[in-house]
Amino acid sequence: MAQPGEGQPQDPNLLSSLEELLRRTDYVLEVKSWDTIVKYITAGGKPDHLVECLADSYVGYAQMAGLVCQWLKVADGSDAAGATTSAQQPGMEAGADAPSTSRSSKQQLDEFHFLKEFTKSRFDPDKLSGVFMQYGGKPPPWLEGMTSDPRGRQLIYELSAVHKNCLLLNFAIQKILLQGHEDEVASVGSSLAGYFTVFHRLLAARLRAVLGHKDRPTGAAGSAAAGSSGAAASGGSSSSSGSDVDLHGIARELTDSCAQSQHTYLHAQQLLVWLGRHPRGSVFRRLSQELEITAASSHSAVWSMMRMFVPPGSPPSAMEACTLTAKILAAKAPALPALDVIQLAALYTSDDPPPLYPIQHPQLLHLLLSAVFTPGKAMAEDMRAACIELLARATTGLDGLGEDEQQHVDSYTAEVASGTAERLEATQTALCEVLRLGRDAGERARQMAAEDAVSIYKIAEIPVAAMALLHYMRCQLGLRAYYDEAASQSASPIYIRFAMLVAKKQPGLMKWVIELVESALLALGSQRADLSKLCLDAAITLMRDCGGAAEVMAMVDRWSKEADPSMVRYLILQVLAVLGPPYSPAFAAWLLQHMAASGIRRGREVQRRSGVLLQEFANVCASIKFVPPLKPKELALLQELRVARAQ
Repeated sequence: MAQPGEGQPQDPNLLSSLEELLRRTDYVLEVKSWDTIVKYITAGGKPDHLVECLADSYVGYAQMAGLVCQWLKVADGSDAAGATTSAQQPGMEAGADAPSTSRSSKQQLDEFHFLKEFTKSRFDPDKLSGVFMQYGGKPPPWLEGMTSDPRGRQLIYELSAVHKNCLLLNFAIQKILLQGHEDEVASVGSSLAGYFTVFHRLLAARLRAVLGHKDRPTGAAGSAAAGSSGAAASGGSSSSSGSDVDLHGIARELTDSCAQSQHTYLHAQQLLVWLGRHPRGSVFRRLSQELEITAASSHSAVWSMMRMFVPPGSPPSAMEACTLTAKILAAKAPALPALDVIQLAALYTSDDPPPLYPIQHPQLLHLLLSAVFTPGKAMAEDMRAACIELLARATTGLDGLGEDEQQHVDSYTAEVASGTAERLEATQTALCEVLRLGRDAGERARQMAAEDAVSIYKIAEIPVAAMALLHYMRCQLGLRAYYDEAASQSASPIYIRFAMLVAKKQPGLMKWVIELVESALLALGSQRADLSKLCLDAAITLMRDCGGAAEVMAMVDRWSKEADPSMVRYLILQVLAVLGPPYSPAFAAWLLQHMAASGIRRGREVQRRSGVLLQEFANVCASIKFVPPLKPKELALLQELRVARAQ
């Protein structure tokens, strides 16, 4: 009897290509392997050679992954038993769930997980360059299964972020979009921005989110501050102020994706500039400025492109203002090009000044503030006057408006135009007062509070002057050597009071005030406990009265890593004394975390009122369900406090 393939004409080229397929790793597990076997036998291939090719190429990655998963199931079972035993520990009635190993994460360590990691480590786009030719100009059949499965799509996203020029992955992304998973692709973020179609959809999604943000008129000083309004602390709980936080998050996502290449940057800027000329377009102008700042950090040529986005029909002075602004922004800090600054100020004090939008750029305002209000920095008088002139004009006038928006604000423009000169003069005076108050703080601080009360209140009422004062004070309080000077003993409390006044008058500068307090605490270290306590008291006031709970909590998390534990204990006990229950789970867990880390114990506090505060806190925690569960050290501390209370 004739064997299969005997007596049939053999095509050496076909057999060679089929044998190459058969020798691929684990080819016997491929979906189309049987069809290849039939073709090989039909073409005259030897069955024994076929078996040899399949056997030699078999490695068994899938079976290996399955074996590892079986081991994990065995290990997970023993861990679960141990977790069940340890769950019967005291203190669980405080509201926390039984601690366990994160079983939900281990459930993801299945065969697909290990094969995915193996694929990512061995993926070679060059080997897939001819994959469409192998299947007659069509995509491989297994691609349909990957794009239909959420985890398969996630693998495609991760591979696409690394291998941006792979034809198969590009095709897979387009296929996923056609299947209706636009939101899923957009949620991946900037890693897929190299695909222009994906980038454009992502950009559109972010701009729609910005349109959903309730915009409000903001001056240039508010834009320069770029600070969130903080979180409200009510009864010790913290809640974020959603709108500003969301807008800054959108801005970060937008800049991450748009700054990937020159064409994506130009495309995004053109859209933002065009949208910024429409009614209520200030939010898009602000995003455009933040995009410039982010892109310029890695591409210095960004500032020279400012001229490209000057609105059509603008006067020649607008182009000149953009050119001078770009030169200043491109200059290497900390020195500013004095000639360009003076020319720019002269341009805006001329009889026909250009629009304000070039000098309302947040980065320019930051540079001018730093140049003028850094203590000990030498500056020529004409340069200082030019900087103050630009700061005052940029922050007292309206945002630069386009033709489409101008007709909607004519009445408002007429209303404020009459007071522009007065506001300009008041702002310039306040900025000069900042320099005087900062300089005099170390010379006659004891008489300063009463003598200059009117000046400090006027400064706090003007955002850009308040920012200048905060910058000046932070440069002093954030310098360790400053506390070796005799003047710091009397000047530091004055500075802290000034900062608290600014926080109450200018909620948008909350971030700057908290950064000032943090800088002072880090510079103080373990010395001058009286000043450290003063700063901590100020932080608690920001939590209670100014809605800065979330920001202060984040600041304490950073500061406590290097802080004296006794100072952390002082802060925690003061928080318990000032902020009473009810406490949110997140806030209570935050307190417990720092209690455990700083070594608070019921025994050392029993003779003082703080012992009562700790007992009350432990009692309140009994009704709180902590998600995620508390750590064993925190559970033990809570149990200790409750047992001490029962005694």
